[in-house]
Amino acid sequence: MSASRIPARERAVRIGGVVVAVAAAALLALVEIFLVPLRAGATQIPAAAVLAFAGNWLLAELIVWWTRNPWSLVLTTGLWFTLSVGATMPTAAGSVLVLATLNGYLFLLAGTAGAVVAIFKHLRPAKLLKEKR
Repeated sequence: MSASRIPARERAVRIGGVVVAVAAAALLALVEIFLVPLRAGATQIPAAAVLAFAGNWLLAELIVWWTRNPWSLVLTTGLWFTLSVGATMPTAAGSVLVLATLNGYLFLLAGTAGAVVAIFKHLRPAKLLKEKR
């Protein structure tokens, strides 16, 4: 279906879906970044990693469902990746939000894995879909 044949109401819903999903991805990334140093006493709690995996996977699925375009998942996963990697870089004052700790590495790995699951589901080559006999 070409862009000119999409009814105006459906186009508005798709654009609204993109806006909502991208805003949710930004909010989720910021919440996850601040959950990375979560501890209970001396024990690190990997809540950010669990939330990053599930959040990236589900937000990518949501934006693909909303827009009916598999390439739209690049918006949510790309934004998450940009914010997360940006949080690992020190500021001019030397502050770092995501430290090189077990929780920091788990957060980055799990969030990337959640995005990869959605990317593989929606953007894999067609030849991988065919069964080999």
